[in-house]
Amino acid sequence: IELGPLGGTTSGGMIPGTTSGGGQSGAAPAPDVPPPTPAPVPDDALLATLKQAYYDDFYASRGQSFVDTSTLPLLSENNVGTPGKPQRTATAQWRAYRYLSSRSDVWDASSGTVTMDVERLLQVYALKVFYLTFEWSVVGDDECAWPGVTCRGLGVHADDSEVGEDDLRVVGLSVRGDVSAADRRGPDLVGEMPLELAFLIHLEQIDLSHNRLDGELRGEVLGWKNVRVIELNDNLLSGKIPPELGQATQLTKLTLHHNLFSGTVPPSLCDLRADQSLHFLWVDCSPDAAAGGTAKVRCPVADCCTICFEGYSPDLYGTYESKVVDGSKHAVSADKMS
Repeated sequence: IELGPLGGTTSGGMIPGTTSGGGQSGAAPAPDVPPPTPAPVPDDALLATLKQAYYDDFYASRGQSFVDTSTLPLLSENNVGTPGKPQRTATAQWRAYRYLSSRSDVWDASSGTVTMDVERLLQVYALKVFYLTFEWSVVGDDECAWPGVTCRGLGVHADDSEVGEDDLRVVGLSVRGDVSAADRRGPDLVGEMPLELAFLIHLEQIDLSHNRLDGELRGEVLGWKNVRVIELNDNLLSGKIPPELGQATQLTKLTLHHNLFSGTVPPSLCDLRADQSLHFLWVDCSPDAAAGGTAKVRCPVADCCTICFEGYSPDLYGTYESKVVDGSKHAVSADKMS
């Protein structure tokens, strides 16, 4: 027995008004009518605020065409990887949103309004996505007390009043993989850097070195205008070095060596070296004997790169075991600096 298009039942899947002998009872066969599509549930103000931030940072600010933010897949309870097969585990982004919605200092459920300053809201969200992505647990709701986070009060108080929580902004994030597990309070960072780190707009220093970050280093993440130090060495990052790094005019130190980068150092970074603002630029630009004497990354201008490394031995990728006496967890073979 199955439900007919108009709510009646038929036997053997027959459309109402037909007979088994092929004759009709006077009515034309009803066409197959698909079930109506449920109306989408409107976003609450908190979810709409987060989606707008994605649009502003990753689409509008880059001059790209309009994207319907209501369909943003990362912020969906059932993010679909394969059509018709929702993933079993909600995304880190969705879980971070649900975390925020549970906090009374962020979200007033009775009035449906966001009660936290949007800039701070995005920094809490970004950090929560970061830790959920790499399966780290954090304790408490004070993001400035979470592992590796450094905050500073950026509020203006003419009356010299004490800086409150809403005035604190994240200026540093340090989660190195070459320290003890007790100090890190979590496993190595394995996977791609979350785009949401771009929401830490006051970031001045980031150190995610000696982990297992992989994939391409996406330029969208690197829009920190005040950043001075970026340390991403000793990971498995690949592809080209993004030219967006050259827009960080306050940058003084950039370490990208011991990765899988290829190509040429962007001229925009060499310009920072020429302006004498970027003091340290370390990449795998030394000729590698295992690669036939070819450097993995080429420095196009003399004195652009301050220190060149040979980088990883190609036959040892993925082992993460030390082959040198300095105790590095990654596999490097007779690495030399020049």
